[in-house]
Amino acid sequence: MAMLNEAIILAGGLGTRLKDVISDIPKPMAPIGQVPFLVFLFQYLKKYEIKKVILAVGYQHKVIEGYFGHVFKKIEIEYAVENEPLGTGGGIANALQKISGKEAFLLNGDTFFNVDLIRLYHHHKLTEADLTLSLKKKVNLERYGTVTLKDSRITRKSQSTGIFTFIEWID
Repeated sequence: MAMLNEAIILAGGLGTRLKDVISDIPKPMAPIGQVPFLVFLFQYLKKYEIKKVILAVGYQHKVIEGYFGHVFKKIEIEYAVENEPLGTGGGIANALQKISGKEAFLLNGDTFFNVDLIRLYHHHKLTEADLTLSLKKKVNLERYGTVTLKDSRITRKSQSTGIFTFIEWID
């Protein structure tokens, strides 16, 4: 089975929670040491031989474009620019128009979640799912919400914000 080689990185948010710390740059460009956080995501994707990344950008997108250009670490970069905030689902829909195939990995541009993308993709194909999520056990459930799983499928969710708001749930 061939490996998926495209990814979308959501990097268009306003960064309101960090505005006191990094008001002049988009959140994915927050420095870790002297390196923008987004560099670490590109290094992670390079490890899995991702060839193309669509950056779903909005707020101060020229800062990101100025730093990365259209190629970084031999990964082609295309920009899906939101001229007005589209929300998470709108940003994803906008970026999906730029992928070459019918599938892509989707990552948040301000979070690192060390997932084995090869295993994730093989599981996705094996289960013939429409959408596959990587979930992580958390202690602070108020911020993230919860899901109930049965046979590797989400059967119920709690009220929460974030990525889970645009998924159709199985009852």
